[in-house]
Amino acid sequence: MKKRFIILTALAVFSVAGCSASNSSDSNIVDGLKKQVADLQKENENLKTQLKKIDKSDTAIETDSEETISDDAESAIDDTSQSEKPLKIGKEGTLGDWSITVTSAEATDSITADYGSYTPDDGNKYFSVSVTVKNNSKTAETFLESYSLSTDLQAKLLFGDGYEFSATQLIGYKKSLHNETLNPLSSKEGVIAFEIPNDVADSDQKLVLQFAINNEFLKFKVR
Repeated sequence: MKKRFIILTALAVFSVAGCSASNSSDSNIVDGLKKQVADLQKENENLKTQLKKIDKSDTAIETDSEETISDDAESAIDDTSQSEKPLKIGKEGTLGDWSITVTSAEATDSITADYGSYTPDDGNKYFSVSVTVKNNSKTAETFLESYSLSTDLQAKLLFGDGYEFSATQLIGYKKSLHNETLNPLSSKEGVIAFEIPNDVADSDQKLVLQFAINNEFLKFKVR
């Protein structure tokens, strides 16, 4: 009887020990899983933080690029506006090898020469523009050739909605700048005349003197 009690007691002890060992093992596994989950959560938070930094960096780069493009576009617009904006009388401009300054401009019924005068057709007036030009090239050049090509300097008077008046060549007029040949670095003062209708001459609308070589332009506001 005593022997049987000892065996039962031993079995009970082993049974309790086995349950205790099993519970301890399960607890260790759970703790390990919890640690792994915690580590994964930490890594996830780190990744989120890095992604936010990358997004901010990309946004900053895109913003800088957009601002740069915008600045370049505005600069280009400003440059274009500046190049097309007519100069005032008395200001010097450059076109090709020529430096040009408009010194005065007026509408007149006639232009007085050394002998006699030049008179426009009925219903018209002359618009006389006094100009100083300088040849900046290293060879002799001719200003406002009579038979010019698109590569040669040309002059027009612009009025209103696209109206263009070609320069009038006053044959024998000493002050005329047509066909005037200048040596390198030489300057010349003279007149460019335009024959325009009285309605244009008497109008208050703006008149612009435009010089052109190919697709390059130099403009002066002459009224």
